[in-house]
Amino acid sequence: MLQRRHVKLMTPATPLKVKKTGGARGLARSHRVLISGTSVWLQLHRGLVGQSVPALPRTPWQRVFLALSLPCCLVITTAYTSNLVGILSSPAYPRRLSTLRDLADSHFRLAKDDIRDYTGKLIKNPPNSLYCKGDLFPGSEAVVGVMLAGTHALVEHTYFARLWLQSYPEAPSWYIMREPLMTGALQCYFRRHTPWKYKFDDSFRRLVEGGLFQQWAKLVLVRAAVAASGSQLHDRQLQVLGEVVSGPARGRPLTLHLDAALPADVQQAVLEVEAVRLAPRLTMSLSLNHSHEHLSRQEAATASLPRGATSSSSMLHVVLGFTPQPELLQALWLHCKPRNLLLLNMGSTLGAEVLRAEALSGVEKLALIGHLPAEAEQDPDALGVYTVLPFSSSGVQLLGPWRRESFSRWEALFPDRFPSFEGYTFHLATWMNDYPYLYRKNKTSSQGTGITIKVLDSLSVLLNFSYTLTVEPPELVFAGKVNGSWAGTLGMVYRKEKNFTVNMFYVTLERWKDFDPSTYWLFLNIDAFLLAPQPFPMSTNLLRPFTFGVWATVVTSLAVAMSSCLVLEKTGGARGLARPSGTSVWLQLHRGLVGQSVPALPRAPWQRVFLALWLPCCLVITTAYTSNLVGILSSPAYPRRLSTLRDLADSHLRLAKVEFGDYTGSLIKNPPNSLYRKGDLFPGSEAAVGAMLAGTHALVEFTYIGRQWLKSYPEAPSWYILREPLLTGSMHCYFRRHTPWKHKFDDSFRGLVEGGLLQQWAKEEMTQLNDRGGKGSGQAVGSDPRRGSGDGPAPPLTLLHLQGAFYVLGIVWVAGGGVLMMEILTHRHQTSRGRYS
Repeated sequence: MLQRRHVKLMTPATPLKVKKTGGARGLARSHRVLISGTSVWLQLHRGLVGQSVPALPRTPWQRVFLALSLPCCLVITTAYTSNLVGILSSPAYPRRLSTLRDLADSHFRLAKDDIRDYTGKLIKNPPNSLYCKGDLFPGSEAVVGVMLAGTHALVEHTYFARLWLQSYPEAPSWYIMREPLMTGALQCYFRRHTPWKYKFDDSFRRLVEGGLFQQWAKLVLVRAAVAASGSQLHDRQLQVLGEVVSGPARGRPLTLHLDAALPADVQQAVLEVEAVRLAPRLTMSLSLNHSHEHLSRQEAATASLPRGATSSSSMLHVVLGFTPQPELLQALWLHCKPRNLLLLNMGSTLGAEVLRAEALSGVEKLALIGHLPAEAEQDPDALGVYTVLPFSSSGVQLLGPWRRESFSRWEALFPDRFPSFEGYTFHLATWMNDYPYLYRKNKTSSQGTGITIKVLDSLSVLLNFSYTLTVEPPELVFAGKVNGSWAGTLGMVYRKEKNFTVNMFYVTLERWKDFDPSTYWLFLNIDAFLLAPQPFPMSTNLLRPFTFGVWATVVTSLAVAMSSCLVLEKTGGARGLARPSGTSVWLQLHRGLVGQSVPALPRAPWQRVFLALWLPCCLVITTAYTSNLVGILSSPAYPRRLSTLRDLADSHLRLAKVEFGDYTGSLIKNPPNSLYRKGDLFPGSEAAVGAMLAGTHALVEFTYIGRQWLKSYPEAPSWYILREPLLTGSMHCYFRRHTPWKHKFDDSFRGLVEGGLLQQWAKEEMTQLNDRGGKGSGQAVGSDPRRGSGDGPAPPLTLLHLQGAFYVLGIVWVAGGGVLMMEILTHRHQTSRGRYS
């Protein structure tokens, strides 16, 4: 049989079309010459661009010249238009190489697979310049790669090269050079002087002449073409794998798990699927027991990923192998925790019951592609898509035979496995001690009520399930750890005694590791409740208009003024006039400070000047004092309230928290800062509220719970809430880790929140709470009961507000009485001495 070795070359690229631009340059001698030259150029240019002449020239020689030039322009434009249409309708390529001389003169080198054949020997010992440009490569992928890179020409037997290039369907177009590199007959060889060789020669000749050899070669080449794109035994499964990766899973990160029982050639064929090679963040695992003895580059990159990256909601895990054993699936689940899993059965049996395996119960999106039963499809190679509905009585379901157009979307390949819970009964871990969300109507009843019950009742109708509740957890702890183990409501969920809890808690790192939180219900604060400080004593109202500094300044100014006046009287006083005493000077200056007028102007000019400067200062002081005094008397003043956590940490108050086993209690047990080091845990709400009302502690609790507790003490003093919350965050209920149907509740919770139903139910419950709470004298003082700003309407003035003025009046009367008695005694003493004299 004659065979030819041809040279394959890349098709030359379409040449770039370059627009050539040019311009005339000349020197205009005058404006008139420039205009006439432009008009002549425009007239001649019209013919070249296919435009008619608007008017015939006047002179005869111009008409003769135009008659000769226009036919030439017509020929040029017609030829250009015809060639341009041909070029635009059929792109032109550079001349292809057709002979070995063209190849030798080109920049291409020869690329040959090093299999130690005759062509390779010629490249190692080149007989001419063409073979001097030859390079040997270790495999077909390297040879085809350099050819597709445009640097080499592939040299191989024609049928081999065609098989190799057919495995690259997205490669650019290629062609075979017309002149073969070498041609000749292919024979098999016997020993020298073999006497019975002619028997084989006759048989070979009959096979060739009868056409059987050519037919067998055709069949073998067709099978080889199929094997080049995948595996000889598993070509259909590999084709489906490529359609899945490039179809519904397009753009998603991919993790392949190859069963160790698969033959090596099948595993290699999986890796050579074009869509798999182009998939983002490709992760390969050679066996399900994760004995990574031969890690590829992709596996090394996966090993550096953070924990949990393989359980991403967007990543697709594909298991390829025969019917996997339960222990292998368990190992897969423990290692990767896949959320989206596709089982591609490479065996001849269906094995769809593997979808019921306990190891796959936590997978959210689950499907299997395997052979259809004989009665379901006539084609023996037909594959079907299966899934399992855990809450349905039918169990494993056939979604239909695999067709790329039928499963082109992600939702078609992975439909919702939980459309309904089919009346399933969920057992909920609850503590009915969370008013107004979940509580009992009375202590003897085991039936719960509140916002949570309304939510569960609406969801049970929507998702078709029923539920049971627990009155209280066995450890009487909400959601904490006792001796390193989860206790309370979360403890029952963690031990798989209950399905999930609807008591809401903050998201913490420990809860995030061991549970799956739902979407948020609402945002709540944990605040600090403090007693409102008592107002200042009303007896000090007369002193509080000015600060200590202002009072000191006024007294100092008065003393300086008195000293100045006395010095001036002694040094510059008029002769013959009685010099005033210090008491008279003090009384004269003091009149302006208390708003009294001067009875008579002084005689000395300097005294009048000094008085003109002193009285305006007194007017400013008395006006400011009077204004501030009116404000103080009309609006009682309080000491400064604490507003920030720093103020609370620096104060003498400690934190009072009821021991519920919640997150705040854990912070007090293991304080992260100085504020929580001042925390104390109390066994019940009465003890915590009592410590707050005693003035030694600040009550720390959720806002609505703290209000409820304090409203039960109507005779308690006024209180307020610290402006800066202690903690704030979203509230969630919690499910077991990797619960596959959690998203159904998440979607429903999100719908209730976005629709406003949850807020409306909370408003109704809080309204009932306020109605049952009575007047509630423990509200914060001020217009804003949430934060207690202290600004409110001015109360009417009473004698109690003016008691400071009466105190001053009493002091003045006592002082005046004392001075009167001293004057009487002094007068009598002087009278008795006069009589004696």
